[in-house]
Amino acid sequence: MYQKVESSQELAVAEKPVIARVQD
Repeated sequence: MYQKVESSQELAVAEKPVIARVQD
């Protein structure tokens, strides 16, 4: 489920997939 993250922002998105979908 979790993809490799290279930046801290990507990690934050991984922790909050719901919010990430809203922002994207």
